[in-house]
Amino acid sequence: MRIGFEIEIEDYTALPHEVPGITVTEDGSLRNGIEYVSSILPDTTFASSLYTYMYDVVQGTYSERCGFHFHMDFMGMGEEHLFSFLKRYLKIERTLFNLYPDVLRQDSNFCNLLVDSTGELNILRTAKQSGNLRALREFSKYTALNFKPIPNLGTVEFRAAVGGIHPDEFDHLLEVFSALYDLDAPIPYIDSVSPEDLAEANSLIQLIDTPLTPSGEDLGEHMETNFGIQPIALTESDIRQYLRG
Repeated sequence: MRIGFEIEIEDYTALPHEVPGITVTEDGSLRNGIEYVSSILPDTTFASSLYTYMYDVVQGTYSERCGFHFHMDFMGMGEEHLFSFLKRYLKIERTLFNLYPDVLRQDSNFCNLLVDSTGELNILRTAKQSGNLRALREFSKYTALNFKPIPNLGTVEFRAAVGGIHPDEFDHLLEVFSALYDLDAPIPYIDSVSPEDLAEANSLIQLIDTPLTPSGEDLGEHMETNFGIQPIALTESDIRQYLRG
């Protein structure tokens, strides 16, 4: 699996020299903050080594506003692989966040759980049933697993890790998502998923697989009726207001 990552940091001290494969960009959502952005790297081993180096040499503050994101490359993998990966992820999302509360930002407005994001699940359903991945351009990036880059970059972004995670924690996340990416591998932590969470995920998967019809059941109505879930839908205006404090 090819992968790229983004490191957000505030009150940073610049790197003493340029690092191949790393660019530096300003980030207006941070306070005196920047992002170190890698190119898409050839494999997870290379990504791990480069992140470990950056972890050792970058100096600054990892506040609650900072996150660590990584992109998984789906270019040329086909729609079936993309949506199979999605379904495998949905089955373990709640469990993964519950198991690693100090590593994953479950309560952040900038990385809502996908199982709670009604609008984005509807967009995924539309993209799958229409066979038109350009529909993913309407996807909000403020979900833990972000499909918005697919039409332009061919990547899916996981954006829920806290800033400054230890390299060992990054390596563990790489193992989890590499297993999800490899459709022949067992689904990580599936034995730890509660029957309720698995039923919820299977219901979402069934709905994503249901053809679109004018009279079809709305995803939000389905989740509210069957699970009592009323997700919070953030708008761009909400995000800007939050950033202004």
